[in-house]
Amino acid sequence: KEEGAAAWRLSNPPVLQTVSLLASLELFEKTSMAELRGRSLLLTGYLELLLAQGPLKDHPSVLSVLTPSEPCARGAQLSLKFSTPELMDAVFRGLAKRGVLTDERKPSVIRVSPAPLYNTFSDIRGMVEVLSVVLSETDKNGTAPAAKRQKS
Repeated sequence: KEEGAAAWRLSNPPVLQTVSLLASLELFEKTSMAELRGRSLLLTGYLELLLAQGPLKDHPSVLSVLTPSEPCARGAQLSLKFSTPELMDAVFRGLAKRGVLTDERKPSVIRVSPAPLYNTFSDIRGMVEVLSVVLSETDKNGTAPAAKRQKS
Protein backbone atom coordinates (compact mmCIF):
# COMPACT_ATOMS: atom_id res chain seq x y z
CA LYS A 1 0.00 0.00 0.00
CA GLU A 2 1.31 3.43 -0.93
CA GLU A 3 1.70 6.14 1.71
CA GLY A 4 1.51 9.93 1.48
CA ALA A 5 0.76 11.80 -1.75
CA ALA A 6 1.38 8.67 -3.89
CA ALA A 7 -1.76 7.10 -2.41
CA TRP A 8 -3.86 9.84 -4.04
CA ARG A 9 -2.55 9.42 -7.60
CA LEU A 10 -5.72 7.76 -8.90
CA SER A 11 -7.95 10.61 -7.74
CA ASN A 12 -6.06 13.10 -9.91
CA PRO A 13 -6.05 12.11 -13.60
CA PRO A 14 -3.06 13.06 -15.73
CA VAL A 15 -3.41 16.42 -17.50
CA LEU A 16 -3.28 14.96 -21.02
CA GLN A 17 -6.13 12.57 -20.28
CA THR A 18 -8.16 15.41 -18.81
CA VAL A 19 -7.63 17.55 -21.92
CA SER A 20 -8.89 14.78 -24.23
CA LEU A 21 -11.91 14.28 -21.96
CA LEU A 22 -12.62 18.01 -22.09
CA ALA A 23 -12.64 17.92 -25.91
CA SER A 24 -15.12 15.04 -25.82
CA LEU A 25 -17.37 16.85 -23.35
CA GLU A 26 -17.34 19.93 -25.60
CA LEU A 27 -18.70 17.78 -28.45
CA PHE A 28 -21.51 16.50 -26.23
CA GLU A 29 -22.31 20.04 -25.15
CA LYS A 30 -23.15 20.93 -28.78
CA THR A 31 -25.94 18.36 -29.00
CA SER A 32 -28.44 16.46 -26.89
CA MET A 33 -29.06 12.79 -26.22
CA ALA A 34 -32.33 13.06 -28.16
CA GLU A 35 -30.48 14.42 -31.20
CA LEU A 36 -27.80 11.73 -30.92
CA ARG A 37 -30.42 8.97 -30.64
CA GLY A 38 -32.29 10.41 -33.62
CA ARG A 39 -29.15 10.43 -35.74
CA SER A 40 -28.30 6.95 -34.48
CA LEU A 41 -31.71 5.67 -35.61
CA LEU A 42 -31.19 7.21 -39.06
CA LEU A 43 -27.66 5.83 -39.49
CA THR A 44 -28.58 2.33 -38.28
CA GLY A 45 -31.73 2.32 -40.41
CA TYR A 46 -29.68 3.36 -43.45
CA LEU A 47 -27.19 0.58 -42.72
CA GLU A 48 -30.03 -1.93 -42.47
CA LEU A 49 -31.52 -0.72 -45.76
CA LEU A 50 -28.21 -0.90 -47.65
CA LEU A 51 -27.47 -4.36 -46.25
CA ALA A 52 -30.91 -5.57 -47.40
CA GLN A 53 -30.39 -4.15 -50.89
CA GLY A 54 -26.87 -5.53 -51.25
CA PRO A 55 -25.04 -8.16 -49.18
CA LEU A 56 -28.13 -9.78 -47.64
CA LYS A 57 -29.78 -10.07 -51.05
CA ASP A 58 -26.59 -11.21 -52.82
CA HIS A 59 -25.44 -13.68 -50.12
CA PRO A 60 -28.58 -14.96 -48.32
CA SER A 61 -27.14 -18.39 -47.60
CA VAL A 62 -24.14 -17.06 -45.66
CA LEU A 63 -25.28 -13.78 -44.07
CA SER A 64 -28.19 -12.67 -41.89
CA VAL A 65 -28.96 -9.93 -39.37
CA LEU A 66 -29.62 -11.04 -35.79
CA THR A 67 -30.59 -7.62 -34.46
CA PRO A 68 -34.33 -6.85 -34.35
CA SER A 69 -35.43 -4.67 -37.25
CA GLU A 70 -37.71 -2.55 -35.03
CA PRO A 71 -35.69 0.57 -34.10
CA CYS A 72 -37.17 0.70 -30.59
CA ALA A 73 -35.91 -2.85 -29.94
CA ARG A 74 -32.26 -2.21 -30.75
CA GLY A 75 -29.41 0.12 -30.01
CA ALA A 76 -26.93 1.66 -32.42
CA GLN A 77 -25.58 -1.57 -33.88
CA LEU A 78 -26.48 -4.46 -36.13
CA SER A 79 -25.21 -7.97 -35.48
CA LEU A 80 -24.34 -9.76 -38.72
CA LYS A 81 -24.35 -13.56 -38.46
CA PHE A 82 -22.22 -15.56 -40.87
CA SER A 83 -22.82 -19.19 -41.82
CA THR A 84 -19.46 -20.39 -40.46
CA PRO A 85 -16.86 -19.14 -37.99
CA GLU A 86 -14.24 -19.34 -40.77
CA LEU A 87 -16.29 -17.02 -43.01
CA MET A 88 -16.81 -14.58 -40.15
CA ASP A 89 -13.06 -14.55 -39.45
CA ALA A 90 -12.25 -13.99 -43.14
CA VAL A 91 -14.78 -11.16 -43.45
CA PHE A 92 -13.64 -9.57 -40.17
CA ARG A 93 -10.01 -9.61 -41.38
CA GLY A 94 -11.04 -8.35 -44.84
CA LEU A 95 -12.96 -5.43 -43.36
CA ALA A 96 -10.10 -4.51 -41.01
CA LYS A 97 -7.57 -4.73 -43.86
CA ARG A 98 -9.65 -2.13 -45.72
CA GLY A 99 -9.98 0.18 -42.71
CA VAL A 100 -13.49 -0.80 -41.57
CA LEU A 101 -13.59 -1.18 -37.79
CA THR A 102 -16.13 -3.65 -36.45
CA ASP A 103 -16.50 -5.86 -33.40
CA GLU A 104 -16.37 -9.65 -33.56
CA ARG A 105 -18.40 -11.96 -31.37
CA LYS A 106 -17.21 -15.53 -31.67
CA PRO A 107 -18.10 -17.87 -33.11
CA SER A 108 -19.80 -16.20 -36.10
CA VAL A 109 -21.06 -12.65 -35.51
CA ILE A 110 -19.69 -9.26 -36.52
CA ARG A 111 -21.25 -6.18 -34.93
CA VAL A 112 -21.40 -2.98 -36.98
CA SER A 113 -22.01 0.15 -34.92
CA PRO A 114 -22.45 3.51 -36.64
CA ALA A 115 -21.42 6.20 -34.15
CA PRO A 116 -23.77 9.19 -34.41
CA LEU A 117 -21.08 11.67 -33.30
CA TYR A 118 -18.55 10.56 -35.91
CA ASN A 119 -19.98 8.51 -38.77
CA THR A 120 -21.66 9.91 -41.87
CA PHE A 121 -24.12 8.37 -44.30
CA SER A 122 -21.22 8.18 -46.74
CA ASP A 123 -19.27 6.13 -44.18
CA ILE A 124 -22.18 3.71 -43.93
CA ARG A 125 -22.42 3.36 -47.72
CA GLY A 126 -18.66 2.81 -47.91
CA MET A 127 -18.78 0.11 -45.23
CA VAL A 128 -21.51 -1.81 -47.07
CA GLU A 129 -19.59 -1.51 -50.35
CA VAL A 130 -16.47 -2.91 -48.67
CA LEU A 131 -18.50 -5.72 -47.10
CA SER A 132 -19.87 -6.62 -50.54
CA VAL A 133 -16.36 -6.73 -52.01
CA VAL A 134 -15.03 -8.86 -49.14
CA LEU A 135 -17.94 -11.30 -49.42
CA SER A 136 -17.49 -11.61 -53.18
CA GLU A 137 -13.77 -12.33 -52.70
CA THR A 138 -14.39 -14.96 -50.03
CA ASP A 139 -16.11 -18.29 -50.55
CA LYS A 140 -18.67 -19.58 -48.05
CA ASN A 141 -15.96 -21.57 -46.25
CA GLY A 142 -14.01 -18.41 -45.46
CA THR A 143 -11.21 -18.78 -47.99
CA ALA A 144 -10.35 -16.85 -51.10
CA PRO A 145 -11.24 -18.64 -54.35
CA ALA A 146 -8.39 -20.70 -55.80
CA ALA A 147 -7.57 -18.22 -58.59
CA LYS A 148 -7.17 -15.37 -56.10
CA ARG A 149 -5.06 -17.45 -53.66
CA GLN A 150 -2.55 -18.25 -56.41
CA LYS A 151 -2.00 -14.54 -57.15
CA SER A 152 -1.13 -13.76 -53.51
